[in-house]
Amino acid sequence: MITTKRLIIFLSVYLISNLSYGQINILDSCGVDSKQELNQYEIKILDSLFLPPFETKKSGIIDPKKGFDFKDKKIAFYSCAKNSNTKGNGLLSKQEFFKFCRTNFKGHAGKGIIKLNEKEKKESKGFDAVIIIDCPYDTITMKDLISKLNAKYG
Repeated sequence: MITTKRLIIFLSVYLISNLSYGQINILDSCGVDSKQELNQYEIKILDSLFLPPFETKKSGIIDPKKGFDFKDKKIAFYSCAKNSNTKGNGLLSKQEFFKFCRTNFKGHAGKGIIKLNEKEKKESKGFDAVIIIDCPYDTITMKDLISKLNAKYG
């Protein structure tokens, strides 16, 4: 006969293992292909961990994406950190971005999203937005960013 104590221990271990399994699965489904469009798991991670809305006492709720929806959008990734991941040019593949950020999505200064207007979208061969990490926003000009996108993807 199972005692109450053993039953509680069994249920605790079972529930913890299932919760951990689900968390591992979603991250394992990020950065698995080279498409510029994001899959549902990548969108979920960016929405909930990387660019979630937050609240301040002074400004109320702030949405860093300003309503931008990642679904069916062509996204590029850029880092101002010059290291072995960026090879000094700043652009990261989707796989490199998720590998680079996987340990801590919140631990990057100067993170955000740059949305491209219609003209910039045409000039960049169809990119809708660029997610940036480790960059002060005025570090790179739009002209330089589009030039780098064209050199890598054009």
